[in-house]
Amino acid sequence: MKNNFYSQSFTQEVAPYIFKSKFLTPEFCRYIIKCCDNLNSWAPADNDPEYFTQDINFEIELPTLFSTIKRRLVDYIYPRIEEPMGTQILAPYSIFAIKYHMEGQRSLDIHRDDSYVSGSIKLNDAYEGGELVFPEQGYTNKNLEVGDLIMWPGSITHPHGSDLLTEGEKYSLTIWTPYPNLELEPTRK
Repeated sequence: MKNNFYSQSFTQEVAPYIFKSKFLTPEFCRYIIKCCDNLNSWAPADNDPEYFTQDINFEIELPTLFSTIKRRLVDYIYPRIEEPMGTQILAPYSIFAIKYHMEGQRSLDIHRDDSYVSGSIKLNDAYEGGELVFPEQGYTNKNLEVGDLIMWPGSITHPHGSDLLTEGEKYSLTIWTPYPNLELEPTRK
């Protein structure tokens, strides 16, 4: 797996507290899709009965990919967005692929993640609809290129969802990070 990542991961703010980076090469994205489809173990996450997404958990089912992507995020992406976000970002605790298709899951309701900082990587673009939308920020991932990564505050300020898929199959990666151990200041009276 050579040349999996862009060597220059320039990061820019594309909407309030939504940061975009060139991240995975299109070839690596095709490889990830192939690995996921070869597993063919798409299933809802055990820990989230509210959302029945079709997921593949990389830490469990594709541990080498999990470690490779995690290391690149920690070494190259997080240091570039910690200062503008004003917070430390810990290594991801979950990286999973999601598949949307015409015979299965076609959309995802607006929600907030169980994640301090969330990320999404567009793995393909051979579909219509299915845009990742952030209604409060007025942003969608429609114009992202394959392999682009976006990151945002996951649990409070950035509700998001996926519009109805109208044609094709959509693949994406989702990244969730844990909350930092914050020392709370004593309450002032």
